[in-house]
Amino acid sequence: MSFDKIKPYIAAIAACVAIYVITVLYVIFIAPALLVAIGRNGYDPLGALLCFIIDFVVQFVIIVVPTAVLAKKFNITAKCIPVTVISLFCPFSIYIPPWRYLFILTAEWGPGILVKAAGMPSVTASLFITVQYTLVMWFTVCIVQKRRKKISNKQNI
Repeated sequence: MSFDKIKPYIAAIAACVAIYVITVLYVIFIAPALLVAIGRNGYDPLGALLCFIIDFVVQFVIIVVPTAVLAKKFNITAKCIPVTVISLFCPFSIYIPPWRYLFILTAEWGPGILVKAAGMPSVTASLFITVQYTLVMWFTVCIVQKRRKKISNKQNI
C-alpha cells in the first residue's frame, strides 16, 4: 500500500486530534470566560440563550475549519470518515471537561436556559459527542468534494 493511499486517512486522524485539542482548550480556557461575560447570571434567559448560540457556533467552526482545510489539502473523502469515529471516541472517552458540546451536556449540574440541568454520564456523552462531530465532519467533507468536482468541471469546459 502506497503512502498516497493512506495519506487521507492520516489527515483525517490529524483533523480529529486537532479538533479534540482545540475543543478541550476552548472549553477549559475560553468558554467559562464567555459564560461569565455574556450570561452574567445563569437565570437571565436572554444571556443564557445568547451564550448557547455563540458557544454552538464556535464549536461548529472548531469542527468545520480543520476538516475543510485538511480535506482540501490532503483529499480526504467520505470513505475516510469511519476512521474518525475511533480517533474521536478514544480521546473523548478518556477526558471530557464538563461543558456543553453542541447538544450534549457533560457537566454534572450545568447551566440550563432557565433551570439547572443534569449532565450525561461520560461514556454515553463521549459516544454522542463522537457521533455529532463525525456527522459534521462528514457533511464538511461531502461539501468540499462537491465543490472540488464543480471547480474541476468548470476547468474542463
